[in-house]
Amino acid sequence: MNRWWVKRRRLFDAAFWALLLPVYLLLKVIPRNRRLVVYGSSLGWHFADNSKYLFLYASAHVDSVESVFISKNIDDVRFIRDNGHRAEYLYTIKGLTKVLRAGKAFISHSGEDIHPVFLSGAEVIELWHGTPIRKVVHDCDWNLMDAAWFDRSKRWKTSLMRLIWRILPYTHSQDRFDKIVIASEAVMPSFRTAFRISDDRAVVLGQPRNDCLIGDVDFDERFFPEIEALAKLRERAGLLVSWLPTHRSQLSSGIVEFFGSYGYNPQDLKDVCEKHDITLVIKPHFLAKADVERHLGGNERFIVYEHVDPYPLLRQTDILITDYSSVYLDFLLLNRPILFTPFDYEDYVRHSADLYYDYAEITPGPKCRDWPSLLAELDRTAAAVTSGEDDRWAEQRRSISRRFNRYQNGFCRRVVDEFLK
Repeated sequence: MNRWWVKRRRLFDAAFWALLLPVYLLLKVIPRNRRLVVYGSSLGWHFADNSKYLFLYASAHVDSVESVFISKNIDDVRFIRDNGHRAEYLYTIKGLTKVLRAGKAFISHSGEDIHPVFLSGAEVIELWHGTPIRKVVHDCDWNLMDAAWFDRSKRWKTSLMRLIWRILPYTHSQDRFDKIVIASEAVMPSFRTAFRISDDRAVVLGQPRNDCLIGDVDFDERFFPEIEALAKLRERAGLLVSWLPTHRSQLSSGIVEFFGSYGYNPQDLKDVCEKHDITLVIKPHFLAKADVERHLGGNERFIVYEHVDPYPLLRQTDILITDYSSVYLDFLLLNRPILFTPFDYEDYVRHSADLYYDYAEITPGPKCRDWPSLLAELDRTAAAVTSGEDDRWAEQRRSISRRFNRYQNGFCRRVVDEFLK
C-alpha cells in the first residue's frame, strides 16, 4: 500500500491543485477589506523573521488596520493570543475567513506562509528572509523540483513543471506577489532574475527584523522569551561568539561533518575559548541540532541555541562566525568582527548553489579554510576586541554594509509608511 501511494502521490497532488483553480480565479474578483491585514512566515510553521517584527510593530503602532497573524502552528497562535495580539489558526472557519477577506498580506518565504490559493485577490507583499548571496528560486536548477524527482538528463520534466506553473500559478508560490521589499538598489539584479520581476515591483525599504539589531524594537519579553537567558549569558560571558552555519540541503554532508575533518580538535577549540573567556553559541539548522549537541554538549563554554529567532542573539554577539549565510549582511549594521568559514567552498558552489557575487569581494573578514586557521583568527580577533585594538576590517565592513543596506534604522516604520498608511 505504501509503495502504491508513493508512486501515485504526485498524480493525486496534481489533481487536487488543479481542482482549486476555479477557487483561485473566483477569489480574484471578490472584494476584500483593505483595513484587514494578515501576516505569515516560515511556510506557516514559525512566528519568526521579517513578518514577526513587522506584525508586532504594526499591532502596536497602526490603529487604522486590523493586523492578524495566520499560522499552521496552533502553539504559535495560542502564544500570540495569550500575549495580547490577534492570531488565527489557518485551518478554522475564522482563520480562513480572515485570509479570504484580507486586503493585504505580508509573507517572508512564499505564499505557503499562509496559503497560495486563498491569497488570490489580496495585495501580497513579500518581505523575503534576507539578501541572498547564493542563487535562489528561478536562478537555481534544483528549485524546479524536489531532489527525489529531479534528473538533469530528463529536461522534459523541467518543461512540464514550468507549464504547470503557468497554468496553475499558485503551485509555484515563491514568485507570486505584488511587491517585494529589498535592502538596497545594489541587490536589485539578483532579485530581478531570481523572481523574474521588473524593477518597479521591488521597493527598497530594508528588512523589518533589523530593527532588532539597531534598537528600535521594544523587547517585550512576552514575545522574546530568550531575552532573559541572553542577559544572564552576557553577565557571565567575557565574549559572546555566535556561529551560524548555512544549512547544506543539497549536499550529502552537512555541518556535522566539520567535526570529523578539516583539522578539528575539540581541545584546541576549548583552549581558545577558555583563554579569552569566550562562550560559543551555535545555531545550526534544526535538522542538525541533535548531532551538533552530541559533539559539543557537556561543556558550559559551548551552547546550542534553542530559539528559532537568531536576531536577539546577534544583537548581543561580539564576534560572528558564518560561511555562506546572508545573515552577516544584516550583522554588518553593527560593524562587529566576522570570521568566515568557507571550509567546503568548492563543493558548496558546485553541488548546492552558485553565488551572485564574488565571495572574497563581499566578505569583510578573514576567510578560514580549516579549523586551525579559524582558531588562530579567533584567538587574534578576541584579543583585539578585548584590548580595544584597531580593527583592520572595520572600514571594509562599513563599505560593504552601505552597498547592501541602504538604511541603518527605522525598518518596520518605513514598511508601514509605504504599505499601511
